[in-house]
Amino acid sequence: LSQKMIPSFSKKIVSTALILFVSFQILVPFRYLAYDGDLFWHEQGFRFSWRVMLMHKEGYGRFFIVDSRTKREMELPQQQFLTPIQLDQMLTQPDMILQYAQILYKEYNGKTFYVAGLPLKIEKPEIQAEIYVTLNGRPSQLFVRKGKNLVTIKNDLKNRIWLEEFKK
Repeated sequence: LSQKMIPSFSKKIVSTALILFVSFQILVPFRYLAYDGDLFWHEQGFRFSWRVMLMHKEGYGRFFIVDSRTKREMELPQQQFLTPIQLDQMLTQPDMILQYAQILYKEYNGKTFYVAGLPLKIEKPEIQAEIYVTLNGRPSQLFVRKGKNLVTIKNDLKNRIWLEEFKK
């Protein structure tokens, strides 16, 4: 390589990297436009979108383990795994709800419970939730669709059809 080519090659690399960086900084905050529904409800594309201080959510919820054979359900204690602050955060953020369901599944899969004095060993349980969320002071609404096995849901870029629609 000649001496004249090196500065020109360096400039191309730097300018290409700069263009990619600036493009990324501009496009990422607008990715929320690719999703249907209320951004503040389902939070897809919410992080890094310049909108984080525009909403307030609070939630209340319960998690259930459901035996896949008998369909018996038992409410699970949440304080065993989460602090009150963690619980408050998790109940309003869909990705955290799914992560918590995975933790519960790993903890309770294969365990034996005693129901009415009889042993019940749970294999491959379903983890379901009943979660109500309030958004910006509105009345609370059901957040997670009833009967959804949260263990089978993948946290990906697809629309979160396992969440209830936001009713304005």
